[in-house]
Amino acid sequence: MGNLIKETILSSSFKDSLLVMASSAVGSVLGFVFLSLLARSVGAEQFGIYSTITSYILFLSTIVDLGINQSLVKFVAQVKEEEKKKIITTSFYSVFISTIGLSLFFSLVYEFLLKKIWHYNDHYFFLIFISIITFSLFVYFLAVFQSLKKFFQRSLVDILYCILRLIFVAVLLYFFVFNVQNALIIVNFSYGLVFVLTLVLLKKFFIFPYFNREKWKSLIEFSKWFVPNNIFVNLFYKLDILMLPAFLSAYQVGLYSAAARFMIIFPLSINSLIAVFSTRFSQFKNKEECHHYLRSSLTISALVFAVLASLFLLGKYLILFAYSSEFSASVKIFQFLVLAYLPLILTVPFYNAIVYFYKKPQLMTLILGLQVLIFFILNLFFIPKQNFYGPIYSLFIVNTLTLFVEIGIYFGRKRKILY
Repeated sequence: MGNLIKETILSSSFKDSLLVMASSAVGSVLGFVFLSLLARSVGAEQFGIYSTITSYILFLSTIVDLGINQSLVKFVAQVKEEEKKKIITTSFYSVFISTIGLSLFFSLVYEFLLKKIWHYNDHYFFLIFISIITFSLFVYFLAVFQSLKKFFQRSLVDILYCILRLIFVAVLLYFFVFNVQNALIIVNFSYGLVFVLTLVLLKKFFIFPYFNREKWKSLIEFSKWFVPNNIFVNLFYKLDILMLPAFLSAYQVGLYSAAARFMIIFPLSINSLIAVFSTRFSQFKNKEECHHYLRSSLTISALVFAVLASLFLLGKYLILFAYSSEFSASVKIFQFLVLAYLPLILTVPFYNAIVYFYKKPQLMTLILGLQVLIFFILNLFFIPKQNFYGPIYSLFIVNTLTLFVEIGIYFGRKRKILY
């Protein structure tokens, strides 16, 4: 066991994981500062509205690429330099076109449907449209860095965005009024400036106006299972915030959102681990290599699990420090959410092995679909009875079940019990 831990710590995977997770941690801290300033400025009710709108934007921004982002890891990792350029350039055209069209569609969905369900009166059509585009392109560029194993540049771009956002907040607080609309404008402007640096760093990997139809078909063919997968994964992380406004007041949604915003550390940690694990699992040729690396990745995940578990004890201090006393009811929500999310950390190695080594994204898509469906049904049952504690009960049940199911699938595949 000691040798395994030593081998894990000295591995490039561990170092890359630390780098990506460190940048995610810095980004999370800077993000908390941004949200703290916003919550203190607008109060719980308006913060609830902002949280709902941004949850909708973030959910859509990670699915409008049609799964191309995940496909890059598979295709770019296995080819030479010139071929990488062709694949990346082709993928950019695909993501850009799909993003524009779907952003317009989903902005109209908000304007004519969701606004009534959530009981919101303000018009956010244009801001939602622009925000989906800017964030989806940002996610795409991070995926390009990941596929090229340029984890330092990926981290640099991520942190720079957070710093720029805070600089603009400081200017806004000094000269103007900080509200929901201005917060969204700041986010978009910050993304715009970061794009400039991103294009400089990735310039040599784009050969405009090159577009290869066959490469595009290959990307789409592989990514077709990632589309529903992305929908289910990202909807799972946003479903609580998107459902609460239909049952509770904006003030109650704000209290829940204040605690839930801290939970971004879980998907960030998971995505950081996936960013490193996926490229390794996709390169293995036999089950022995895969299983050996699974043990190393489980060790890394267990360490992350232990660190995140400590957040339970810090809940009171984090909430009251970040927000005002108006959000004191969010402390207990925070602590319960930590416990509900912890099982997901241990699913990451099994998920990556199933998808990237055994090449069974469709199987995980089915599991994720059931996961979201069960979460939705449990929310319908728990929210009317338990108010903002309802989604927490649902999360704990679903996440624990998911862990055991993925363990069973992995060992079933390893022993050739499952197809």
